[in-house]
Amino acid sequence: MSSSLDTHLMLAPLPQHHQLWLALSGGLDSVVLLDLVVRYCQSHYQALGETQRQRQAQSQASGSSSNLKVPALKVIHIHHGLSPNADQWALHCQQLCQDYQQRFDIEIECQVHRVLLDKSGNIEAQARQARYQVFSDALQQDDLILMAHHSDDQAETLLLRLMRGAGSQGLAGMPQQRPLGKGQLLRPLLNYSRQQLEVYANQQQLRWVEDESNASLEFERNYLRHQVMPLLKQRWPSTNRALSRVGQNLSDSAELNRDLAELDLEKVRQGDNSLCCQALTELTQIRQTNLLRHWLQQGGMPELEQKQWQIVFVEVIAAREDAEPCFDWGGYQLRRFRNRLYLLKPCKDDLSQAQTSKIFNNPPTYHLADLPLGAEKLRLILPGGEFVLCSMKYQPDQETGSACKKPVLLSLPNEGYLELRYRQGGEKICLLKRGTKVLKKLLQEADIPPWQRQHLPLLWWCNPAGKERLIAVADLWFEQDFISSDGAQGWRLNWQPD
Repeated sequence: MSSSLDTHLMLAPLPQHHQLWLALSGGLDSVVLLDLVVRYCQSHYQALGETQRQRQAQSQASGSSSNLKVPALKVIHIHHGLSPNADQWALHCQQLCQDYQQRFDIEIECQVHRVLLDKSGNIEAQARQARYQVFSDALQQDDLILMAHHSDDQAETLLLRLMRGAGSQGLAGMPQQRPLGKGQLLRPLLNYSRQQLEVYANQQQLRWVEDESNASLEFERNYLRHQVMPLLKQRWPSTNRALSRVGQNLSDSAELNRDLAELDLEKVRQGDNSLCCQALTELTQIRQTNLLRHWLQQGGMPELEQKQWQIVFVEVIAAREDAEPCFDWGGYQLRRFRNRLYLLKPCKDDLSQAQTSKIFNNPPTYHLADLPLGAEKLRLILPGGEFVLCSMKYQPDQETGSACKKPVLLSLPNEGYLELRYRQGGEKICLLKRGTKVLKKLLQEADIPPWQRQHLPLLWWCNPAGKERLIAVADLWFEQDFISSDGAQGWRLNWQPD
């Protein structure tokens, strides 16, 4: 390898970002990356943005640009608590950051995050999931976090996934850059080997720690690293490069699959992001799987295993027409209702069960007489979402003089109070030109899935004498006597679920 590693980051500007982060374990790889990034920050100070420079300038008492520090680098160390040396590793990372801050006169904030793991489960998977969750939670909009994965890591990852029977998307390996939380994750050393990083570290006389667990063959990645990879490299010295090419080819294939899935989704997806089962089954089996994998991944559901795919196709999609099957996986639910597939995120179904009784006994109440004079917006909060009421009136079109498409506006009395509740059963509402309707019947006619019906908020008006009337069901149906007349001021209601 050429000596270009020491100038790699300094020659190739990082993607635009708001705050730069770095994941630091204290091992060789991340210490090398820390050294490179600190030098990068110093040499690229002028390129890091006028806004950040001004912010730094204001923090300097002298106000002199010659004394400015570069924008802060934030470093995260994950304390897994698995090793008796974990506390020393955390201290080592903090000391490293302090040393670099003094040597290069830049601001470095080192954060140590402790995570709890279940030692009876898969420690490798838990530790990885915990790390990425901390990173995701820390990143704000347009932040960038750097990780020190290298080509040996990439090769090991590909082989591990191959042995687990992964498809083209999994075998594409670790991407150089991908979204993470509100920001982006970048692996700038992915094209360099661990040996090259070690040469650089020795040249720069860097200090790093060795995790004793890295020698344990009990862990799958260590077994590959110490038993399998040396044999492969002995027979094929270019193993890393070859596996990298394989990963890139499979990444291209996975991208084509995603493009095809998006084209199929246009034909199958409904306005509420559900899928039409009839349109889905008109595709070939392999395209159905490709489409569903892409759609479920977009929704956040963990990757399904072979047995789970069989359940989805046989027990959910192919279930009888009047059935309402539900498939649970990783906290998510895949449901079918009236020829449509719905993906529900975790905890959504538990909302009303956990809080409905409290709402029934003590519903959120808003006294109309207490509204601020001239108020233009009301927010009525209910666990699971909020009603937003905006004061407005119908505006005629300036060119034609005709009325714009009219939203339904509510006319609220000046007395009494409003209450928000969930359904209890037996509710009725009088609709304009349709008369009194039972809410249960309306929900059925509108094809609203059963699991959504219990989450629809009901807005009630109660007069001073205690008489109550249901005046709105979410933002779907409205009591006719409370609808504003043409040209009159009213309240536009919008239900915004969590």
